[in-house]
Amino acid sequence: MKGLLFCKEALNLKDEDYATALKEVYFLLTFWNDIISKYLKGSSKKIYSEAGKIYAQQMPTPLCLEQAGFEKVMKDIQDNLSGGWNFSWDSISENICTIKFEDCVIRKMIMQNKEEQKEQEEKVYLELCQCFHSHFDAIVARFLEKEVSGKIQSRNICGGDNCFCTIHIEIREKKSLDRMTRDAR
Repeated sequence: MKGLLFCKEALNLKDEDYATALKEVYFLLTFWNDIISKYLKGSSKKIYSEAGKIYAQQMPTPLCLEQAGFEKVMKDIQDNLSGGWNFSWDSISENICTIKFEDCVIRKMIMQNKEEQKEQEEKVYLELCQCFHSHFDAIVARFLEKEVSGKIQSRNICGGDNCFCTIHIEIREKKSLDRMTRDAR
């Protein structure tokens, strides 16, 4: 089976069952995001980041963190997320890479619910996309044992074959506790 996010082929779902499931998940994600935004203002990135860390701990692919390089980590993450997200990456340098998401389950949910949510479509997509990228950054950071900071560079949510979201990731060494204490002074 491909990844943790079960694709409709693996579950033998009919198209209408898959569409119904996407609609339900869309409703739950937007509801959850609205609650977090309303009651925990400014904390949503931290919450989704923490969820990414927990998710990474439960991923079935065992990684030897100290010996796993960036390429190995990205390949394992790609394999685990392949049921919902199709992405590719290019290393720009040792500490910077660009990741392009070409097939995204969040975008599929938004496009499916487009008629009902016309006025909120872009806002909802941007919020859910940013939440996912906070989650994704935390997964990468967990496996690399480094700080990871992603920034969305470009996106196109047309709903056709030319949909994409490109993020630019910077990877830094984690600050040690002594260094953080010294920096705080």
